Amino acid sequence: MESEPEEKAQHELQALKLYYDTILGTLEAGVLVIDQDDIVISGNQRILKLWELNNKMEGQKLQNTEFWQRCPELKQYLEESRKDQPHSVQFECHANPATMVGVTIKPIVTESGSALLGTLLYMENVTPRVTLQRRVEDLETTAEELQSTNEELETTNEELQSTNEELETTNEELQSLNEDLETTNEELSSRTRALDEVNARYSEMMERMPWPVFLVDQKGLIYMFNSAAQKLFGFAEPSERGMKLEELPMDNRSRQAMLRRHRSAVQTQRQTTLCNLHLVTNRFDGETDAHFTPLPYDRERQDVIVMFEVQPGKAKTNTRAPRAASAKKRKKSGAVKKKRKSGR
Repeated sequence: MESEPEEKAQHELQALKLYYDTILGTLEAGVLVIDQDDIVISGNQRILKLWELNNKMEGQKLQNTEFWQRCPELKQYLEESRKDQPHSVQFECHANPATMVGVTIKPIVTESGSALLGTLLYMENVTPRVTLQRRVEDLETTAEELQSTNEELETTNEELQSTNEELETTNEELQSLNEDLETTNEELSSRTRALDEVNARYSEMMERMPWPVFLVDQKGLIYMFNSAAQKLFGFAEPSERGMKLEELPMDNRSRQAMLRRHRSAVQTQRQTTLCNLHLVTNRFDGETDAHFTPLPYDRERQDVIVMFEVQPGKAKTNTRAPRAASAKKRKKSGAVKKKRKSGR
């Protein structure tokens, strides 16, 4: 049975604890006290509200509480506060996406500071302060950007003024150039009309020539011909891109010989003749001389005029149908002879 002094001491201890809990309950901050073994000794209601916790933590090991899981940074800073000589540590942790909590860890040591008795964790909602601080930083950054932008605008304004002056000068030059272009355009129109007349006369002259004639550029593209050439080779009107020498409807041996002579005329810039060319086309089968004459326009253009001199008495009509009929006739004749021989 307890003595009267012990009952009095117990009563005073309970009263002191009630007083202590009352004080903690009135605080706006969350308070949590743990001993040297990290067992939670006490904590107020505010800490439960800050972290939205359902159960009290008294008597539990701190590492086993929901609070420990909610604040992952707590482990690092708790260990830091106990390194070497115990000291206070402060950090910030998100209680939830919208709430930032400032945490102060203060070790409780003996008077000599040689032993750790426990640890006090003091927590308060610092969301307004953090938000304000961020706004201030954003405003400072915005102010710096505005100042920089203002300087850039001043520089741009000077550049625009300079550009405006340059544009005025350029406009005057363009007006003068436009007058020159109008004069040049009139001259070009006059020259174009003259060239069209020369080209028409040139085409008429080619058409009147009795020989088949091609005008071929240095790449072998036929860009002009007369009706005699079209009749000789028996081709239809070429497409807009023209026709190349290598596309002419003729046998391969004649085509290769033509290509070699054209290449020689372009490279040497000398006239050359392909004599006694046995030409076989869709409309012609006979001997002809092909004359390749370079036309010295300028260094960039190296055109060649090709004229075909058909040798009299050596030309004959060439169509595939008669050849096929003749071959068929010879085959039939051979078959008759073979039959007669076998009959004997």
